[in-house]
Amino acid sequence: MKNDKILDKISNLMKRAREADDAEGEASILLAQKLMVKHNVSLSDVELFDSKSEVNASSVQFGRLLWWQRMLAASLAEQFRCRSVLSGKNKVVFYGMNDDARIASEVYEGAIMHIKYRRSKMTYATKAEKTSYIKGFICGLIDRLEEQRKSLVSESTELMVLVPQEVNDHVDQITNGSKARISVPDDLDIEHYLKGIKDGANAEIVTSRIIS
Repeated sequence: MKNDKILDKISNLMKRAREADDAEGEASILLAQKLMVKHNVSLSDVELFDSKSEVNASSVQFGRLLWWQRMLAASLAEQFRCRSVLSGKNKVVFYGMNDDARIASEVYEGAIMHIKYRRSKMTYATKAEKTSYIKGFICGLIDRLEEQRKSLVSESTELMVLVPQEVNDHVDQITNGSKARISVPDDLDIEHYLKGIKDGANAEIVTSRIIS
């Protein structure tokens, strides 16, 4: 059985080639051909993979959806080639190709557990200090994920980590192209914000959990 990750990369390159201008299209086709030769992949393998690929959803339910949970979902989804949608007042749904949505939701739940744990330790902190810490943690975590993502790809393969067009089309159809507005508190305590950035940047992702 061919490696699905390689087939996914080749498939994305070929789709980008069809959508891009001449120069970018040629570069995408050339890279796709190199990967096909390197991994002994045929055009029929790619076509079979495309026929099995589909947009899947994975949801996370809450008793009450807080501002930072909304902010985290929107920020984290793209790192896993997904889109997030707020469903009602207490659910976040991730949409992505194949297993992408499931992985994104698992990391999302792990990050939420981590933030809640950290927040519970801030016994004597003010509301502004807790808010600032959470903002910083999310920023630090996303920066860390972005660095990890870039370390896995070269400039020529950056398109492989973009949100697939099928996912964007699917979500736009569901939402009629509208995007939920997230109201983020203005509170900012620099000391706690910087502490949050440091903790978020140093968080390690282990399977479906985030630990420090």
